[in-house]
Amino acid sequence: MVNKRRNSEPQKLTSMMNKFNVKLRNILWINGLCCFILPTLAGVWLWHEGWCTAVAWQCFIRYASAFHCEFTVNSLAHAYGYRPYNSTIPPAESWYVSLTTLGEGYHNYHHSFPFDYKAAETWDLLNLSTAFIRLFRSIGWAYDLKEASEESVKGLVERLGKSAVS
Repeated sequence: MVNKRRNSEPQKLTSMMNKFNVKLRNILWINGLCCFILPTLAGVWLWHEGWCTAVAWQCFIRYASAFHCEFTVNSLAHAYGYRPYNSTIPPAESWYVSLTTLGEGYHNYHHSFPFDYKAAETWDLLNLSTAFIRLFRSIGWAYDLKEASEESVKGLVERLGKSAVS
């Protein structure tokens, strides 16, 4: 018998969704294993913690403190500092945030040029993210890295930037 379907797109879409669901199921299982199960077991086996203590520290306190640190960095980097690239947006350059997070405080540049892999105009020792990306580029794990041109940076600074401390 001949299949007389005119459009095979629904079949292709269903097949793609099934493959995605299988991948997502595997990723979620690995994520749960690495984020919660293995750290809890490490606490029990390596440091002889009780099960309740290990679960509390590894599953709840560690997880909540990681989110708290991330949100604090985003709050500070969007509230305090100077805006040399674009003074019309809230994100700011903050040396203190960059120091404490090893390079995540260059938010004004990052929001002005979101495609730039460095997330900062100048590279210094405090920008650990850029150092890792450059390491990965040197071993072939990262490629086609985008950077803002000097002309576009200067143009934006002349048009919208100022170095006012807020």
